[in-house]
Amino acid sequence: MPDPQPSDLDLVNQRMDLLARVNAQLLARIGELERRLQRIDGEPGPPFAQPEPPFAAAPAPAQTQPNQPSASTPPPDGPPVPASQYATAAGFPGETDATRHAAPSAVPQERAQSAETSFGLNWLNRIGAFTLVLAIAFFFKYAIDNNWIGPTGRVLLGLMAGAALLGLAHYFNLRGHALFTQGLAGAGVSALYLSFWAAGSLYHLIPTPLAFFALVAVTALAGALAYRANAQALAALGLIGAYLAPPALSTGEYHPWILFSYLFVVNAGWLFVARRLNWRVLEFIAVPATAVLGGAIFADLRSSDAGPAGSFFLFSQCAVFILAGYRPFAHIVQAAAAVGLAAAWRDNQTGFAVSSAVLLLLGLVASHGRALPSLAVTAAGACSAAFAIAFAAGPASSTLFAGALAAFALSHSFLPFRAANGQAPGRAELCLQPLNAVAVFAAGYAFLHPHHPAWQGVFAASLGAVYLFTGLALRRYLGQVPAVSNAVVLSAGAALALLTAAIPLQFSSFRITILWALEAAALAWIARRLDSVRTRYGVLAVCLLVALRLLYIDAGVYPDPSSYALLANARFVTFLLSAAGFAAAAYWLRATPFALPPYLAAHAASLFGLALEIHGHVRRVVASADRFSAEMVSLSILFAVYGLALVAAGVATRTRLNRILGLAILAIVVVKLYAADVWSMHRIYRIVAFSALGVLLLSTSFLYSRFRTKIEALLQDETK
Repeated sequence: MPDPQPSDLDLVNQRMDLLARVNAQLLARIGELERRLQRIDGEPGPPFAQPEPPFAAAPAPAQTQPNQPSASTPPPDGPPVPASQYATAAGFPGETDATRHAAPSAVPQERAQSAETSFGLNWLNRIGAFTLVLAIAFFFKYAIDNNWIGPTGRVLLGLMAGAALLGLAHYFNLRGHALFTQGLAGAGVSALYLSFWAAGSLYHLIPTPLAFFALVAVTALAGALAYRANAQALAALGLIGAYLAPPALSTGEYHPWILFSYLFVVNAGWLFVARRLNWRVLEFIAVPATAVLGGAIFADLRSSDAGPAGSFFLFSQCAVFILAGYRPFAHIVQAAAAVGLAAAWRDNQTGFAVSSAVLLLLGLVASHGRALPSLAVTAAGACSAAFAIAFAAGPASSTLFAGALAAFALSHSFLPFRAANGQAPGRAELCLQPLNAVAVFAAGYAFLHPHHPAWQGVFAASLGAVYLFTGLALRRYLGQVPAVSNAVVLSAGAALALLTAAIPLQFSSFRITILWALEAAALAWIARRLDSVRTRYGVLAVCLLVALRLLYIDAGVYPDPSSYALLANARFVTFLLSAAGFAAAAYWLRATPFALPPYLAAHAASLFGLALEIHGHVRRVVASADRFSAEMVSLSILFAVYGLALVAAGVATRTRLNRILGLAILAIVVVKLYAADVWSMHRIYRIVAFSALGVLLLSTSFLYSRFRTKIEALLQDETK
């Protein structure tokens, strides 16, 4: 045998070196995998010993010799060797750096596999189950058309098919095919539904009650299978079947209590399971289905059953759905139940009043228990809307009014109850204050106005007292909670609004203005005691109401000057007492910027009232030719005397505001005298006006001269 050529030996050596390197890499990777498994198991072991290669690799030549084949040169005795066989030691044979770095990432692969698995297991499974159900239905239809089997055989075949599918589902579920069994179970349940429906409604092979209970049993079976397999789709199928059972087997008989009880059991049982397993989709099936099915039964109730049976339906469903995981359903059901009670008890106001108060209490309890304060606002608002419907539908009776008062008491106590339990009042609780005030005031007006109009003001004032007491109690016992201050302010604001509204409801004419002025003074005293800025704004608001009423209503109560006596008339007394109320408000608001508006209003009311008296007196005693001049002179003298009195009071009491105000009035009189009176009055009245004004101005100057030292010292003290 001839010796091998050198080139052949070199080729063999290169291939042996390549195999040795690949073998070393495989052993290294096996060792790394073993170390990772040991770390996962928590049992660190000795490092994997990498064995030595069977023989050392020969160093690669610096350059290719002529007798050595290259990657593209074929060996003499065989086919050409691919370049991948001469890969570096960093990878497997056939793996280059380019192919390793070009491999796709694992995340897109996992996503693609997840989407593929989801479609293959879930969607194809459900589509296949639905297709199988349709196949069964088409087979039944074909068998019926060709008279292959009778009604009994058709029902039995359907029951057998449903049982067989459920048996297969159980078989595959025991072997770990949980997702696959959902489609089989759904198809089996559907087959049982169709079979029992056909037996009871289509072929009348069994009594309707028996068919109904059979469908209920199938529904319970679907629920058990869904719970065991954690199959939400199967649960949805069972729930839909439960809602379809009553209309599918309906015989037209009147059984509202049974149907309402059935709906309650179905919703309570299914939604209990749904909330435990977080199957929120069942709520989206249950709410519209209950509204359609229950609403149809509710609309057909006889008048004798409308109240009791309708209330049972509304309360039972509200008790179930008020705990819905999807919170808007709780609001929707609470509002629908409140309005439904108005329709159910439209012929019985006592039943409506009692049931509405109980429903409101249920909503408030659920709101507190679920830590969902906005539900309390929905409950109170829906209750108010229901009472509005009841008041509009029939005569406003004392029963309705008593029910509205009971609802108000429940809603009004919600905020103090929450605050007493350590819950800081939020926007929801605060919204209840004005909402309740408006609702109960409207109810009281609707009842008292046609029957007892004399008590409207007393009712409004009583409500204001309730809110005032609530605000004071919250401030006294829970004042350390910062968020309670908003509730106190809202209670005070509601009390202010109700007391202000009570005055015109209970009184008339000038009495309203006087009582509003006294209210402003009382509010100023409360603002001083509470040190509340918002209450001071309330004082200014009431003062504005008084001023507007004085200007636009009370000033024109005597169009005939001969119909009243000088100073001894209701108009002047109204202006005088209003000025006193303004002054009292300014006194209680002293040392704050809020005191200035009522103080100026007090002087304006006094001057305006005196000016009206002068106007009327001149109209009564002066001839028509001289009335204008006499009136202008009288007003100028009045304003000048009033200004001088203010300056004197300012000097005596060391109040700069009075002095400045008096000087401003005197300046107005001077401008009026020189700009208007001198050109329009007769000569004798012009002489009197200028003479009187001159004397008063000189008197004012004498005051400043006489008490100059004291005034200057006072000014220096004020500027320090």
